[in-house]
Formats: sequence, structure tokens, C-alpha cells
Amino acid sequence: MNTGKIVQVIGPVVDVQFAEHTIPPIYQALTIEFSAAGRKENLTLEIQQHLGEGVARTIDVHVRNLRTKIESDPANPRYLETVFGIGYRFAESTSSGHGQ
Repeated sequence: MNTGKIVQVIGPVVDVQFAEHTIPPIYQALTIEFSAAGRKENLTLEIQQHLGEGVARTIDVHVRNLRTKIESDPANPRYLETVFGIGYRFAESTSSGHGQ
């Protein structure tokens, strides 16, 4: 089992530091255990990117599931955009030219 340290949280994006040669592969699920309001909680994340120097960028699995449901190509989202350094937003509607 790999153990990492959370180094940054930006909305549903969590960067996790691992020992250099123990970084999990992309798409592997991670479980983070934490305490909130006196209760133990679990958060499931998925490795999305290796940033280098043992840091993996993960995303809350719920965002990935949402993209799978609303996007025709979840790897290239059109509706649920990533705003780097902030989190996510729904894209502004674009005119497709239909009905005009």
C-alpha cells in the first residue's frame, strides 16, 4: 500500500506527494481517510496526472462520474470545464447555429 501526503487542494482536485518511485499509476483509485465533526470519513479520488517529483494530481471520483454522464468525450470536456487553480465550472452555452 502506498502512503502519500496531501500537498494542495483546489476544489475537487487534490495533489498528493508520494516517494519518488512509489507513485500510483494513472486511473488508480485512492482512498483518503479523515475526521470531520468527530466522525471518520472516506473520500475516493482517482489519479489523473503525474506532475513530477512524486506528485500525483487526483480528482474526486464524483466529478469524473458526472463527466462520464454529461460529456460525449469525458477526456475532452465541453460542458464541465476545469478552471486551473480554482476548480470547475459549467461552460457557457455556445450557439451551434441550429434553429437560427
